[in-house]
Amino acid sequence: MLNSNLKRVVNLIAILSISLLILSFQEPFKISGKYKVVHNDLRTPNGIIKVDDFEIVFNKDTYKKTFPKGEKVNGTLKRIKVNNNETIIYLNDIIKVQLEIQLDSLLWESHGNPVIELQELNADTIPFRTTFNYNLHITKNEGMLIRVN
Repeated sequence: MLNSNLKRVVNLIAILSISLLILSFQEPFKISGKYKVVHNDLRTPNGIIKVDDFEIVFNKDTYKKTFPKGEKVNGTLKRIKVNNNETIIYLNDIIKVQLEIQLDSLLWESHGNPVIELQELNADTIPFRTTFNYNLHITKNEGMLIRVN
């Protein structure tokens, strides 16, 4: 009995060691630095809606958004390999911005949380789209991340 328990403990330690080793070799994110997030204007049947731009700073696997009125939102990056040549990154906010419009809150509940989707690049200009974590086939809006020095 003691021998079998010892084997289980040794196996568990080996599995944990291998898992930690694999995680430590995860490739770092290519995107880093400060960017201005510039949205395309939204065209609706009622006219054009201007979406506020904001700044975002990437640091390893996290980011911080700073909005024009001083609000700050932290988040994490999630990497998805699409194929050998392309990797998509999703930006997941840790703190949700308070919704001022009741219709927006209903949209969140039915579609999921809004997330920014972009290709993993370390470039001065990166196209993005805003989608929903439960409905990735829906595009809410699009725009560009422009590096700020």
